[in-house]
Amino acid sequence: PDDPDPVELRRAAAQAADDAGDSDRAIGWLRDALSRVDETDDPIRAGVLHGRMGYSLWIAERNEDALAEHLEAVRLVPADPATAERARVLVGYSGWLMGAGRYGESATVAREALVAAETAGARVDEGRARSNLGQDLVSLGEMEAGIAELEAARRLGEEVGPVDTLIVASANLAYHLIVADRFDTDHHQIRIGTD
Repeated sequence: PDDPDPVELRRAAAQAADDAGDSDRAIGWLRDALSRVDETDDPIRAGVLHGRMGYSLWIAERNEDALAEHLEAVRLVPADPATAERARVLVGYSGWLMGAGRYGESATVAREALVAAETAGARVDEGRARSNLGQDLVSLGEMEAGIAELEAARRLGEEVGPVDTLIVASANLAYHLIVADRFDTDHHQIRIGTD
């Protein structure tokens, strides 16, 4: 009973492989994890794993396979009740759409993710949803609204982490402030670490 959960162990191994730049190994670990989950008995867990697989396949430049995994993730994780897991798979799907240049669709999905995250009190997923939505809005020409979402995402990243959310939101915010020729924003300072 004290052994680690075999599915979670494989998900963590996939995360480590992705972080190390070995997407093929990550995909292998995720396939192994998915083979251990019954989608009928545990659709939420299966959906989250499919969402992660979508990300790993996207990193491996297997875009159509990645899309299929994101769609499966969204299908499996129910919209009601709102959960962090629902927000997470929607954020992943939104990210894929954004990467494909489908900003309007991505913004719609990011807004749905944001509602789910806020309802569930999932602040990390809220930060990721706001980061995606900010990117989408800027790409759609709604510069001020997009920057506001990116600022909110950066604040959430700073407050609740994880650091990768903070880094992505901060980098995107910095880029769009430069594009908008907004260099007079002293309040956009970023602190990483603890006092």
